[in-house]
Amino acid sequence: MEEEEEEGGGGGWLLSYADLMTLLFAAFVVLYGITPKGKSDVVVGVVSTIREAFIEVPDDIPVEEKKGPIKLGKAVFKQFRAETNKSPIIKKYRRYKNALPMVNQDMEQVKTLINMMSEKKSDGKKRDETPGMTVHKDDKGFLIRLVASKYFAPGEYKVNRKELRKLDKIGKLLKEMGRNIVIEGHTDSTPLRGAMTNWELSALRATHILRYFVNTTGVPKEKISATGYADAKPLVPNDSVQSRKVNRRIEIKVRYDDN
Repeated sequence: MEEEEEEGGGGGWLLSYADLMTLLFAAFVVLYGITPKGKSDVVVGVVSTIREAFIEVPDDIPVEEKKGPIKLGKAVFKQFRAETNKSPIIKKYRRYKNALPMVNQDMEQVKTLINMMSEKKSDGKKRDETPGMTVHKDDKGFLIRLVASKYFAPGEYKVNRKELRKLDKIGKLLKEMGRNIVIEGHTDSTPLRGAMTNWELSALRATHILRYFVNTTGVPKEKISATGYADAKPLVPNDSVQSRKVNRRIEIKVRYDDN
């Protein structure tokens, strides 16, 4: 009895197969019926569409659709070459662009502080001829540029003691802003005397200021980093005394693109 039931149930797939054949037959009858005589290219187009829908690779690619070298009988569709750029449906969210008002506000705070450090005293004398600091906007926030000759003795990496007061005020303000900070050291192209190179000097000056910000003003370690570029990124050509003075600098960069 069990064998008879198994044999009887084994032919159920024929119904599905027959339905499939019927649908295919009907599809071809419809295609034949809607195609005018002499317009076989219409059928070819419809069939091609069906084949593409099922991700079937065509037997050959029309010459005008081929791009690039053909190797081992394989050709490249121009669609895969991305020859045209389409605007994304969803625009990328640009955090820096939306942070511009905050960047401008923080820059003004720094500029105000720098101006206060160079104001005149009550007796009419200036507190400082110049703080040796300037503020500049860049593509990821803004930076504070320090003139190296104002803060360091020639060939030295420790900040002059009389200038530490300015760094203390700048560091405390940057801590309040809570942004990531990158300190970069730069030199001119003149070789140093002794064993130290410009690479080492630029890196030591940057890390010295980093340590001061962390240990004295309380900037979090995870929010600050330092690097030295020697003379690899000059602002102007190192072809005069004044130009070399401009290139010897420290840049304290305040970032707004990674928070």
